[in-house]
Amino acid sequence: LNVSAMLYGALLAFLGGAVGVGLLVSFLLPVLERLFGVLTDVRLLELSDANHPLLRELSERAPGTWTHSQAVGALAEEPARAVGANPLFCRVAALYHDVGKVKKPDYYVENQRGVNPHDRLAPSMSALVIAAHVKDGIRMAREAGIPEQIVDMIPQHHGTRLKTYLYKTGNRLVGP
Repeated sequence: LNVSAMLYGALLAFLGGAVGVGLLVSFLLPVLERLFGVLTDVRLLELSDANHPLLRELSERAPGTWTHSQAVGALAEEPARAVGANPLFCRVAALYHDVGKVKKPDYYVENQRGVNPHDRLAPSMSALVIAAHVKDGIRMAREAGIPEQIVDMIPQHHGTRLKTYLYKTGNRLVGP
């Protein structure tokens, strides 16, 4: 065995291993993520793509909500860093938190263009419409295969306290 043949063999083994491991990881990573319920930064980056069907629908049907979600995501990153949370996860969760608003976008002030449909509704019906975006968002996210860690953030973004602004205005969404 000569040295050049050994070097050539070692180079081929190295390249084959590097390429092989890369291909193996590329194919196995999504399977392992789902199998063990792990949400990697790679998957989060995929979910943050504005061309994801759910995000594209949000941007087309509820552009004001899409802009709001992007702003919330950008704002969430720094506090996440400060407390040791994953900033990418927080940004991605913010992108999906109001996705249920695509079902009735005109009922949310950020999407309205002069007409407020709540003006024609009883306060109790307005409250139901507003609350429905959470259930709609959970259903839509699950149907789209969004990981449960992100889906879990959808109902959490409203908290559990009284919505004082809505309460004081008779549960109507009127201007500030």
